[in-house]
Amino acid sequence: MAARRLLIVMLVLLGISSVIAVITPNPRKEAAEREEQVSGASGATGASGETGETGPADGDPARPASIEAAASAVATGPIERDLEAGDEVKPIDVKPGRRLILRVKAPEPAEITVPDLGLTAFAGPYAPAYLDLLVPARTGRYPIFSAAPGDPTGEVVAVIAVGG
Repeated sequence: MAARRLLIVMLVLLGISSVIAVITPNPRKEAAEREEQVSGASGATGASGETGETGPADGDPARPASIEAAASAVATGPIERDLEAGDEVKPIDVKPGRRLILRVKAPEPAEITVPDLGLTAFAGPYAPAYLDLLVPARTGRYPIFSAAPGDPTGEVVAVIAVGG
């Protein structure tokens, strides 16, 4: 008797969840439609140009602001580095304020730390440690350590060298 009631409740819940799944919109489809509207055939903003000319409207030979913005975005984009625990120590030279993404691979499970910046991640043979950080404004050298879990000592994998 109790099993029959449980089965009926489960079927009702299955029916309700199926109805909700049919009613709610697909977020991936909506995102694709929005992207198409924003960057369709008429350009990145969706606005169509009246004159068909490129560059500043006032005839200034300087580069357009959109190109300047794109160039500065490329120059200040994230710096990505792949490191391997056990390899030779490599310095990573970066400027203050830049975004730094580190992927540290380890042949055995290891704790990857940057103690001066308060970062900790775990790496294993099948999953690297990801450290995503904003480089501090103060200059200096910040070592990245790799140690077996529970081991207070470790080896230096790399050094983040922040210069001005």
